[in-house]
Amino acid sequence: MLINDKIIEVVRLQGELLRDHKIGHPDWYAEMLVCAALDGELALTNNPNYDIKCKSHGKVQVKSRVNGTDTTQNRTNFKRYKPCAFNYAVIVIFESDYRVKGAITLPLSDAHSLMKKAGHVKWTDASSHENAVCIKEKLQEVSREIT
Repeated sequence: MLINDKIIEVVRLQGELLRDHKIGHPDWYAEMLVCAALDGELALTNNPNYDIKCKSHGKVQVKSRVNGTDTTQNRTNFKRYKPCAFNYAVIVIFESDYRVKGAITLPLSDAHSLMKKAGHVKWTDASSHENAVCIKEKLQEVSREIT
């Protein structure tokens, strides 16, 4: 069995555990979903700059939030990342039952341009950016939310 096939198998099980039993780690789930959807390779767990490497996007940092748990519009923080830390940000917003509500890719330079003073980027700003690309359906296919 190829490594990507194993990741897909694990990510589907993680999704079921999160949705059905509220057991698991949403950040790891998001990283594995994106990895499988972009046909990438997971970085080592302790990599401080990026989570995935892939041919289509280079080095990718994955950020995720559960919709409604952040009172300031589903923000993610990019302040600690230098402009060369990775190539693309992927932001995933989950519903409260861990189904994918939204997911985009955005070049790091654009994420940096959207940062507020504290380093936060709001989902509404990121998802409406002209360079944002929606990958929601790709993640839903991997997770089997849609077939």
